[in-house]
Amino acid sequence: MMNNKKEKTPSIALIGGMEITIENKPSGQLQFGSENPGTIAVHCRGRVWNLALSLTGAGCAVDLISAAGNDFAGQSMKAQLGEKGVSVGGFHLIDGQNTAAEHVILNLLDQPEMEFQNKDVFDCLSIDKVKESIEQIASADCIVLDTCFPEDTMAYIAEAFSPTPILLWPDSPDNVLRAGAVLSRMKGVLTGRREGELLSEMEILSEEQLKTASQWFREQGLEQVYFYLGNGGIYYNDASGCGLAAPGSMSVADVVRGFASGKNVGDIASV
Repeated sequence: MMNNKKEKTPSIALIGGMEITIENKPSGQLQFGSENPGTIAVHCRGRVWNLALSLTGAGCAVDLISAAGNDFAGQSMKAQLGEKGVSVGGFHLIDGQNTAAEHVILNLLDQPEMEFQNKDVFDCLSIDKVKESIEQIASADCIVLDTCFPEDTMAYIAEAFSPTPILLWPDSPDNVLRAGAVLSRMKGVLTGRREGELLSEMEILSEEQLKTASQWFREQGLEQVYFYLGNGGIYYNDASGCGLAAPGSMSVADVVRGFASGKNVGDIASV
């Protein structure tokens, strides 16, 4: 008899940093110290933005917990996400702070010539701010935790919301080591190669080294370990086995949805 029962759509608490990107592209050779005619584009983008929209588009209930400046950029991001179905009650707009931004100056080949960043506002996501969203986080099927926030905030989340499964999602090599103290409290990790190297203190340049590093994470108590390799696919080590998932067979959003639903990679992709 065919089972027509519809699978439950998971709810996800996404605790991550939101930012804007400002791209400046000159119409000619870049002249330092002079005015340069060209184009200026402002984008709401980044991995947290993309993941929130992908999960919502797939029918997941997403509660975003984040921090931005109480400025035009922050207000615009919060409004746009709310209109697209993301729950933004925990998206805090902080007076006196600038929304996190990356300012990129491109050359004629569309390559970055110079970059500036300011992400100080992420330090404002304090324990007290997280507590304001305690009901939404506690009721989620899983938590996805960025590493751009203060260490004490991450430690509080790891302690306060146990046993809700937490998927650690390192933000960048610059802040990944903040997660060292809470790593063993995570159920899973979804990391880039370089961030994985820093956490495991291992060189990761081959599939064999991916296997060794992923096993190290398993030995720390994590049940689900995923390395996102861009166009190279996703390397997995979980209850379904270990190996390299075929490029294009699943996305970061697929991994997160599977994690929230209690699934391993073998349940969600061809490997």
